[in-house]
Amino acid sequence: MLRPNSLTFILFVGGLLAFGPLTLEMYVPTLPLVSAAFGVGPGATQLTVSVYLAGFAIGQLVSGPLVDVFGRRPLLLGGMVLLAGASAVCIVAPSIETLTLARFVQALAVSVGQVAGRAVIRDTHDPVGTARMLAFTMVVIGLTSAITPVAGGFLAVWLGWEIVFAVHAAMALIFFVLIWRRFVETVPVRETLARQVAVTRRGIARLVADRTFLSYTASICFMFGSIFTFISAGAFMFVDVLGMAPAHFGFVFTAISGMLAIGSFLAGSLARRFNRRRMFFAAAVAVAIINVAMAVLGWSGAATIPLLIVLLGAIGFAMGFVVALAMAGALEPHPQVAGTASALIGFSQGTFAAAMSAVAGLLFDGTVLSVVLPMAVLALGVPLSFVLLAPRRMAAD
Repeated sequence: MLRPNSLTFILFVGGLLAFGPLTLEMYVPTLPLVSAAFGVGPGATQLTVSVYLAGFAIGQLVSGPLVDVFGRRPLLLGGMVLLAGASAVCIVAPSIETLTLARFVQALAVSVGQVAGRAVIRDTHDPVGTARMLAFTMVVIGLTSAITPVAGGFLAVWLGWEIVFAVHAAMALIFFVLIWRRFVETVPVRETLARQVAVTRRGIARLVADRTFLSYTASICFMFGSIFTFISAGAFMFVDVLGMAPAHFGFVFTAISGMLAIGSFLAGSLARRFNRRRMFFAAAVAVAIINVAMAVLGWSGAATIPLLIVLLGAIGFAMGFVVALAMAGALEPHPQVAGTASALIGFSQGTFAAAMSAVAGLLFDGTVLSVVLPMAVLALGVPLSFVLLAPRRMAAD
């Protein structure tokens, strides 16, 4: 068994969670090549991203109860097999429709690792340890997000867009072996299926009635809604409006993700020394203030590429605190249904982020303000939703 406080454990669980950015952000730079390969327009290739996001959200909602019912290990093993198989289909896909369907299946497989990874952390750690481990695994996610967009673009140019899916398949097989050889089940399988289903149903009812869970989950949703607004329209803002060279845009993601990794590491390091709710709220307020500052720059016409990159990096830094501490705060009261809780968070954030991403595309009118203003509005929801939804005593703490 991997020791719960070891670096190997952090890398293992962080790797499970990092399959999300690996399979999404590594693929995005290949979209023009995919479009040319299948002879279709940008809309058809963009659909492979939208369908992926939908599958990612739906998959977490489905896999959450399953990892509580049948255990973490069998679902993780099955998820890795499914991911490797779907990635292989992507490589040999004869049409854009087949590729889109395979991307949906990829997302379903990746969602298992997201849900089970967070649940394993809660299984093996107390509340403070959960916050620390989630923060440290966010470092792995941040570093993955910093590397994969640039790596995906260069690999696709040198070796073809199919190489991206070969990497996905190879990583899935590596993790299958690691899970098979090193990972021991962290939650006992319940006695009967009927009882397991009843426990899951009661768990969902308990979660949606818990204001602590709802407040942290809402904050996570607004955080991801804001950042996915940028992911959807940021390239147009930097390249088409501000004149950045297209080849350089991937480094904007590197700046954001690198600062996210630093913020996550600090959140984990400080979790035992300071009040976690206060740290979360301070970071949530910082996210709102920085986004409002960007909106003011966009409104005044003073936005420049270096200034926006600095502010986006600052948002990434604060986001490292927000996501890790909010996730830990939402899971903390519910160790018995950690998988279901993780799934509801993932489904909520994925659905909200996908919707805001679509809205951002509709709102973009060729100006900086049309990107940064929706980001600021959503960012204000990060602290406000916590204040409005959290139990009064907790919000005042």
